[in-house]
Amino acid sequence: MYYDKGEYIKSSSYFLESIKLAKEIGDEESEGNAYNNLGSIYSAMGDFDMSMTYHLKALAIREKSATKMQMSSVLLNIGTVHLALKENEAAREYLRRSLSIDTDLNDLEGIALNYNSIGVSYYNDGIMDSALFYYQRALKLHTELGYPEPLAISYNNLGEMFNAQGEYKNAIEFCSQSYAL
Repeated sequence: MYYDKGEYIKSSSYFLESIKLAKEIGDEESEGNAYNNLGSIYSAMGDFDMSMTYHLKALAIREKSATKMQMSSVLLNIGTVHLALKENEAAREYLRRSLSIDTDLNDLEGIALNYNSIGVSYYNDGIMDSALFYYQRALKLHTELGYPEPLAISYNNLGEMFNAQGEYKNAIEFCSQSYAL
């Protein structure tokens, strides 16, 4: 609730309290969830070092006892932090692990998010053919799923990539589709 309102400090204090209580009662699942959420809070605040610290704590817990879905979530989050730090190869390592789990689970939304993030990593490295490959796969799944926000992000990423390549007609087309959503 506080996170959604942008009240990150207040939100983080509740998650820290949650971790304390989870440890007291031996609830590793709740502890892992709270660490993962703290990582997301610090990422939203732009403190990627703290974000990584909390996500890695969540990963250590989840590697012992988490469901595959929870494991995929924390791996995606770690990959996203690596993207923010421009550590693209490290990002791809975590994103591919998340993608593998999502593929096993047939979690189309997770697969699409991973495709998009892997595309961003290649775009950041200037490997446009690979970025295009993953962006197109993400767009296809986001179109099938019909969720407007991730679909808009897919269109925008393609538009940005085409703009960087000087393909302005394609850039305008994809950015316009993103804006329309």
